[in-house]
Amino acid sequence: MRKVILLLVLALTLTSFSLSGICSFPGDITLKGSGGVAEFRGGVLVNLAPQNGFDILKDFEMVVNKKKFVPDSWKLSGSSLKVIGSAGNSYLEVLYSWYKNKLEVSVSSEGYISDLRFLIEPCDFEPIIVRGLNYHFIQGRHAAYGFKLKGSRSFFMAGKFIIMKRNVGNKLTLEIYVNSDLESVKKEMGLADEEREFSVIDESGKALPGVVVVENSNGKVLSAAQADESGRLKISYRNGAKFSLLWGEDYELEQASGSKIVVKVPKSGWRWEPYLSGSDYDKVWVAFRTWRPSRGVVIYNGREYTDNIIDTFHNIEIRGMKEGEVGEAIVRAGNLEKAVTLRTIKRKNVKFLVYGDTRTNEDWHEMVCKAMAKENADFVLHTGDLVESGDLKGDWDKFFAAGKYIYSKVAIFPTLGNHERNSPLYYQAFTLRRGGGDFNKRWYSYTAGDVYFIDLDSNVSEGSSVYKFETEWLESELKKAQSYRFIVVYFHHPFFTNSPYREPTIKDEWKNMFEKYGVDVVFNGHNHHYERFLINGVTYVTTGGGGAPLGFGLLSSGRKHLKGTESGKAGYLHYVVAEVGKDGVKFTVKAVAKYDWGKLDRSVEGKIIDEFFLPFRK
Repeated sequence: MRKVILLLVLALTLTSFSLSGICSFPGDITLKGSGGVAEFRGGVLVNLAPQNGFDILKDFEMVVNKKKFVPDSWKLSGSSLKVIGSAGNSYLEVLYSWYKNKLEVSVSSEGYISDLRFLIEPCDFEPIIVRGLNYHFIQGRHAAYGFKLKGSRSFFMAGKFIIMKRNVGNKLTLEIYVNSDLESVKKEMGLADEEREFSVIDESGKALPGVVVVENSNGKVLSAAQADESGRLKISYRNGAKFSLLWGEDYELEQASGSKIVVKVPKSGWRWEPYLSGSDYDKVWVAFRTWRPSRGVVIYNGREYTDNIIDTFHNIEIRGMKEGEVGEAIVRAGNLEKAVTLRTIKRKNVKFLVYGDTRTNEDWHEMVCKAMAKENADFVLHTGDLVESGDLKGDWDKFFAAGKYIYSKVAIFPTLGNHERNSPLYYQAFTLRRGGGDFNKRWYSYTAGDVYFIDLDSNVSEGSSVYKFETEWLESELKKAQSYRFIVVYFHHPFFTNSPYREPTIKDEWKNMFEKYGVDVVFNGHNHHYERFLINGVTYVTTGGGGAPLGFGLLSSGRKHLKGTESGKAGYLHYVVAEVGKDGVKFTVKAVAKYDWGKLDRSVEGKIIDEFFLPFRK
């Protein structure tokens, strides 16, 4: 067996290039060509984007003779990256090289390759797939790919897109063309037919740039093209073909006749006012949604930050900030302008808020957000059920309308509730750390000074493969957290309650791990009241008073009295304040209002309904 030596790459990044998609996680090597940028992590291609920097392709893996290819060493040289590794007993050399607008993947093996599969995970809502003989295509919101592999007839979806070729031999080359739309990719590959020009306009006749128009015939996608800055696009049009728009757009196609494509824009102005979609020690992400597609920019300290796309949704990274930095920024989209407060995470004297279950009553949620905005916190944890239905953009409109009072100042770190329905809109809206599951952020972790935070998805069914992956990830994170002084875990469904109307299901593996690894506090929602328990050294807190209909089971005659009960309150809109000090964390639960017999009492705002202190582990 050949001994492989790990090569140290000194110059990892060739250019400062920021990817902007739903799964934009930086790699450790950046390879840039004239057509776009590729990012690698540990020798594996994890992101591929055109010049606009919007990624929809991630985690590009290879399976050789039904064994996963595992890189052992890699070396960067100009616009090429050579990766050496193994798949079972087979040793391979993979060379990634940029040639104008294509990334060429050359695979060489010492042995015979009878079955080679390229596994491609998309990073978009519902990308459009076009299959062909030797050629295959993917179109997303702002990126398109063409795959050329001679002799490849198979391109299918099984969790990931799979391009398969049998009886390869010892060498094979896959060409990946990348651009903003399918029509551009086809032209680069020499596959485009004679084009016809169209103007994309709104109902008033004004040009509408950035819109991706999809051409269909008898239910089959033929091509797709994106309107330029002046609203014009060229596409290989066939007589009788019909046009449609991509899934998830904020506007709809009204009609297409002659050389004009009319798109209906429902309203003007902000749809989601600018908010902090995520934060770290040295950076903040600002997201916003408008009704009309435009370019977006954030101006901070005299510098402009943009994501290089024309869209209704933008998520822009503000880099190079200092730990604990707070400053005012201006957000612009078309003729719209709004001020926001940028705030990075700090390591000392951290203050965070916890609340949940904000669906249904947006006016109640707004009250809670206005109260929390007075706390001058560093960030907010949300315990799930942000909206009534995660699939409906209108419900997210209500969430961000109420949330603007707090999220224009601090970032939100949410967890999935059952009402989110694991919707792609959730993943688009928030910039979460790289973890696991869908889009690599269905569950995730992060730190703030002495505190290690772990978010989980409790909607996953025990016994499923997803649950197994999540539980394995949880244990690995709890092991990492042992070097920290305090561990916070949060997910939606609580393990314990005294309400007679809820029968929680305890995930025993998780509970046992919490006790084994010394988790300090677990936050949950789902039950629309406040409860606190101390079970086998772990404090469990349910906070579900963010705006959903309040529950009164704790006041009923059937109320249970579980051992370990520390506190319980029903009928309160509330939130939790956590202040990290020198010796531990002080928790204060504050009321915003009390609901009783159809009346909402606002005079209780600020009332402390519970408080407790948890010391650091020694």
